[in-house]
Amino acid sequence: MQREQIVKYLRENPVFWSRLGFCYDPPACDENGEIIVFNKNFSEYTSVHDSFADAGVKIHTCILHSGWIGVDRFDYSLCDKVLESIFASGKVEYFIPRIKLNVPIDWCCAYPTEVCVYEDGPRDAEGIKALVGTEKHDWLGYESEIGYYNANGWQDSRPNVGGVISLQSFSSEKWLDDACEVLSRVIDDIENSQYGERVIAYHIAFGACGESMLWGRQSKKFGDYGISNREHFLNWGIKKYGNQSKLLEMWGSQAANCIIPPPQLRESKTYRDESDIWSIDYDLYMSEVTTNAIMRFADVVHKKTDKAVGAFYGYILYMSRTAYTGHLAFERLLDSGKVDFFAAPKSYYRSSPGEPGGEMTPAVSVNSKGLWLDECDIRTHLSSDTIGGVAKNAEETYAIQLREICKNISHNSGLWYMDLGGNWYNDAGIMENIRKIVLTNEKIRKIPYRSVSEITVIVDESAVLKTIPSRVRPTENFLRELQLCGAPVDVTKIDVAFKSVAGEIVVCVDGAGVEFSEEKAKEILTE
Repeated sequence: MQREQIVKYLRENPVFWSRLGFCYDPPACDENGEIIVFNKNFSEYTSVHDSFADAGVKIHTCILHSGWIGVDRFDYSLCDKVLESIFASGKVEYFIPRIKLNVPIDWCCAYPTEVCVYEDGPRDAEGIKALVGTEKHDWLGYESEIGYYNANGWQDSRPNVGGVISLQSFSSEKWLDDACEVLSRVIDDIENSQYGERVIAYHIAFGACGESMLWGRQSKKFGDYGISNREHFLNWGIKKYGNQSKLLEMWGSQAANCIIPPPQLRESKTYRDESDIWSIDYDLYMSEVTTNAIMRFADVVHKKTDKAVGAFYGYILYMSRTAYTGHLAFERLLDSGKVDFFAAPKSYYRSSPGEPGGEMTPAVSVNSKGLWLDECDIRTHLSSDTIGGVAKNAEETYAIQLREICKNISHNSGLWYMDLGGNWYNDAGIMENIRKIVLTNEKIRKIPYRSVSEITVIVDESAVLKTIPSRVRPTENFLRELQLCGAPVDVTKIDVAFKSVAGEIVVCVDGAGVEFSEEKAKEILTE
């Protein structure tokens, strides 16, 4: 299949993701030099892959180790073992590797000027280097007393609390160069294997949880005050304003000393205005930096293959600190033509039985130019994890699964089923329900898509720049009530409104959940 055919295939066919080969990130080895993988009993996961294949799910995915274990050190043993395991039974047709491109710990020691630093961290290379590998080094990008999140029984050797430095700066050219080389090498390993033709896409990942998320977002920390990032932001500002004098005029004299705006300015008030241009510019810069990285990695894939490329991006509807982490440049990625599909976890708050579901992004906008691949990681009644409101019985599980496929068909999105905790699908009734859903989905997807929405919700993501980073926007509550009213709803960004949606009732909200008029929306579109 060619890229265009692959995207169509992904839109029309559900995917399954498991914890097969789930490994430590940043790349790490144990005391014996073996790559740390949380569960070495691969058969526990391959049996679930086979069950999904039997139910008609043709595309499968999981994390595939990049092979990067240290500065100029590579080991593809885990990568190769996962590939062999996924295809061992002969039931799985296609595979999408998710490849994380965060740096190994020794990289931080070798290149301290390229490391992300929080607001209370050191500003000099020696100070940064002295903290690498210590308890002040945030390896994960979020606070966790038990260390690595959801390691499925594997016990981390260190808590991840109180870090003042993290891993790579997203703006680091050294990281981008090294990570592109890592990606190129692992693609070669995959494509030259006997399974190369069965790999139809590459899901590139980096940052906290691999979700293109800047370090510290979940823990309400502030970055990046690292050495190279300060330099890159200064140069970005000079390029925008023409010279340093004009830059200081716009940002204020304080910028001459600290370059990156301090936390007290970035969260000084509920809504920003023109006096907050320094902080707004930094958030714009982070979106550019984040999308630069995604596009660099996509270029590597396209240079090597004619396969689809995906990334986690665009968490603008329900996530606080969206601007902080650089998720506000959707148009740049969509218009580049380099990224074929985008993905995100669920909005867990709205996923329990009786709730309408929902996506982290205006999926209709993404699907007008690319593909939104919705992560269906909703807990079944077999899960001991209660995030998102676990189903209490089989009937509730079936109802949720039916809702999710219907929601995604109505938005022309794809989806992947996810077994994040293990044994969520170890039930013949669940798998029979999925088999019926897959068959029905196949029939419906043959019908040419058109929106049947009666309500169109227009979201202006640029308005997120005008709210403080940690503000939890009321958009989620608003959309929940609207989607429970019984009328089909399309949620779109301002750029495609009135062009590709069917809703006769138009409700316009900015990124803060503040309603504005249809006339204002048309005025923006005209501009």
